[in-house]
Amino acid sequence: MKITKNILYIFWGIFFSGLFITHFAEHTKDLFNDSIVFSFTLFFITLFALFSKDHLKNLTQKELENEYRLIKETSHLTPADFQFRETQPGEKLNNSDRPYFITYINRKAIPYDTISENNAFYDEQDLAYLLEQDSSILLIGNPTEGKTRTLFEVTRKLNDFLVIQLLTNKSPSDEALRLLEGRKVLWLFDDLSDYNSNTHDLNNLFSRLKQITKQCVLAATCRNGPELKDAISNTGQLHNFYQLFDHKLTLKPAGKDQKEELKRAIGETETREFPTLGSICMHKHFEFMHIRFAFHMNDLEKNCLRSIILLYAAFIKPLTHQRIRTVLKDIFDHNEENIDIAKTRACLNTLVNNGFIKSPRDVDPIIPEAAYINKPESEFYYPEGRSLQTDMERLAESLTKHSDIVGLNQLAYALRFYNNMNSAVMLWEEIANNFLDSQELVMQEQVIIALFNKGTTLFELNRINEAIECYDYLVKLFGDKKGSVFQEYVAKALSNKGLFLRNLMQIDEAIKCYDTVIQRYAYAQYPFSEILIVITYINKGSAFALSHEFQLAIDCYDEVINRFINTNSFLLQEQIAIALNNKGLALVNKCRFREAIDCYEDVVQYQNNTQKIGMQVQITEALIGKGKAFEELDETGNAIKCYAKLVEHFEDNKEPDLQEQVATALNALARIFFHKKEYQKGFDFINDVCQYITKNKHIPGYKKHFSLALYNSGITFIQLNEFDQALGIFNKVLKYLGNTKEPSLQEYVAKIHIEKGYIFHQQDLPKKAIKFYNMIIRNFKDSREEDLQESVAKALVNKGNAYLSLKQTKTAIRFYNKVLQRFQSNPAFSLQIQVANALFNRGNVLCQQNKIKEGINCYDQIMEEYASAQHTNLQEIVAKALYNKGYFLCQIGERFSALNTLNYILDHFNHQLSTQVLTKIVNDTHNLIRYLINTKN
Repeated sequence: MKITKNILYIFWGIFFSGLFITHFAEHTKDLFNDSIVFSFTLFFITLFALFSKDHLKNLTQKELENEYRLIKETSHLTPADFQFRETQPGEKLNNSDRPYFITYINRKAIPYDTISENNAFYDEQDLAYLLEQDSSILLIGNPTEGKTRTLFEVTRKLNDFLVIQLLTNKSPSDEALRLLEGRKVLWLFDDLSDYNSNTHDLNNLFSRLKQITKQCVLAATCRNGPELKDAISNTGQLHNFYQLFDHKLTLKPAGKDQKEELKRAIGETETREFPTLGSICMHKHFEFMHIRFAFHMNDLEKNCLRSIILLYAAFIKPLTHQRIRTVLKDIFDHNEENIDIAKTRACLNTLVNNGFIKSPRDVDPIIPEAAYINKPESEFYYPEGRSLQTDMERLAESLTKHSDIVGLNQLAYALRFYNNMNSAVMLWEEIANNFLDSQELVMQEQVIIALFNKGTTLFELNRINEAIECYDYLVKLFGDKKGSVFQEYVAKALSNKGLFLRNLMQIDEAIKCYDTVIQRYAYAQYPFSEILIVITYINKGSAFALSHEFQLAIDCYDEVINRFINTNSFLLQEQIAIALNNKGLALVNKCRFREAIDCYEDVVQYQNNTQKIGMQVQITEALIGKGKAFEELDETGNAIKCYAKLVEHFEDNKEPDLQEQVATALNALARIFFHKKEYQKGFDFINDVCQYITKNKHIPGYKKHFSLALYNSGITFIQLNEFDQALGIFNKVLKYLGNTKEPSLQEYVAKIHIEKGYIFHQQDLPKKAIKFYNMIIRNFKDSREEDLQESVAKALVNKGNAYLSLKQTKTAIRFYNKVLQRFQSNPAFSLQIQVANALFNRGNVLCQQNKIKEGINCYDQIMEEYASAQHTNLQEIVAKALYNKGYFLCQIGERFSALNTLNYILDHFNHQLSTQVLTKIVNDTHNLIRYLINTKN
């Protein structure tokens, strides 16, 4: 007999009731006076009490464990825990059983939505290592691609983890959560979209688990389609939860050899091409289901399945009986009397019995078995001669007729997912027009969602002004509407509008949008308020930085940092790191390098307590920023330590964004050693960069890093006066880049043309040099990219220098003037250096033409504009301008003014001997002052 809690309670209830009754029975008292009877009774009671206590404890724990769908040690996992049925080759499956064969084909995961064929991959051991290192993973893909089997194999490799999976309809109690205290926990989701309901507060539950467990990580699968849309869309709780996954991966398609290996192992003799490994395992089962569908189901039952396929393809959920009946009538032309509630339910129950639907009989809404309603299997069941796309057009009409606005919004999103963007925009516009006057809350919520999605999609279509108009209309309609849903979309519309305006370089208008968001939501109690305000302040700071108002940008970042620096939220921590990095960059632009280094160091401190990819990217950004700041201070030893630390920690990492940072650090190390004239070390790092990039061609911007490495090599050969070597490298890069339209690559095309012009100028071929400068000016004069504008400015300065070599001084001055006219009012630091160079060269030419007063006026402009500049390049130009001014004042006999000017150099630059240029100027100044004193005597 099975002993339950109730049996124990009944026994002890009877026992104590008996004691109470027998207390008043004289003969019972006499019986217990017998020592043997009393001892036996006491022994029995004690023994049973101990048994009851232990058994009750076990039963209580079992009850608590039953609050989970799965709670088990990784070492005890079985295929059944992941909904597999162990299967022998040739064995027939029942309905929708998921087969598990002993043979397993090892898989490789790559970053989801990748654009490269040469991605870094993660094998099962790599994935297990990521989980053990506190990184959460999500496997995205279509049915039968092997997501769940791979996750099962990965999970079994973990040591000392407790795997939990929640029930979809119930959250665990506080007592059940205590079972996890102090344990390493893997929270498993086989099909993430099953949890897109209000049953669980996933984010709060995960935060709580992180607090009570020794370690808690997420591992999940998600189908690529409407399920993924649920996870990443701006609605539903899965949106923020999706962001907690550090690695969104998909399985690399199995190769032909792998498919053949599996076919041999399970006895599959079919010679046709199978799309996935899962389709091989389930081939015989799929054939069996085809026979069932073709020969054992009537037209109405078949069209019920087809209706489900259409609704699923249109991303419409939940799949209610009513929606299926509507499709049967409006799309598949069934008469209403043939599809009443009872007949539709009977047909759906037939699909349940035959394994096409995995939810129980009579359940509404239904849950289909995904393998049959996704391609390629769905193509067998959908009628020949019918098009899902055409039927979706009819479906839109049907949904509009029945006022199914939720379904219409989902259909529009599906069209966007299938890259039918214009149709999606039109459908969202129809939703807004048709349902705007409705007073129902649900309708109004769907209208604001439609308008927001329309605006976002218009932006993706580069119809930015229309997107802004759409957001303005949304805010006008719903700006004062109460309710979290309405205010969240109003806030997002205002924030997005700010981003769009910033992209259009309408900075003042963008900042007004950000200020509106801050004013409305800074202290609001909506669930979205905190993260929205943080992002808005960061975006506002970035807008100020774009307009070179760096102190205002710093103030924005400080608002975020001071308010949220101690947050425990994973999402906010990453935003704080972004704010700190952005503040560091703004401080660098203000030449406040020590303060910038402190900001970057605050980010680096996160390194010891996070494995989150987003945070690790920010840490690498901080190390690079810190290294650059040390370079500006000419502390190359500290800079080298920063870059070397980055390479050491992340060189073997397989995350593309982190690998790009490694390439950046390697290039920086090469640049530093070239600057230190340790040329062999520099070339060694160039080789390291090229090898690293060749090995990891999936790195974002790998062409940029490769071009930078070769460009730095070419510059070094110029410094060594090995011009032919430099030209050979530059021509190699130009051939490699071709006619690129990518601004980050065009930057190197422009820089290389400038250097080639410089080489020919050095070889006394100024006319040939001018041709290269003209190419830059002609091709990039209208560019808004700062790097390309810098190249144009530099080309104009160099072109002026080349004409000076040709003794065409008027033409030279004309090109210096062009630099001043075009760029003098631009606050960009890189452009101001070229403006200063143009002023300096113009002053030199005028003085050499004996127009000394005009020339000195140029030097004075440099002093007026850049005397307080802290950047080395500008300090050097100021020092050179002052020296030349002193020299030419001597030439016209103004010795007293000359001495004052020269003494100013000694007062302000004598202690700043950080560069060879400044050292030489100070030495020359001493010599010139001695000359003036000696000649006076």
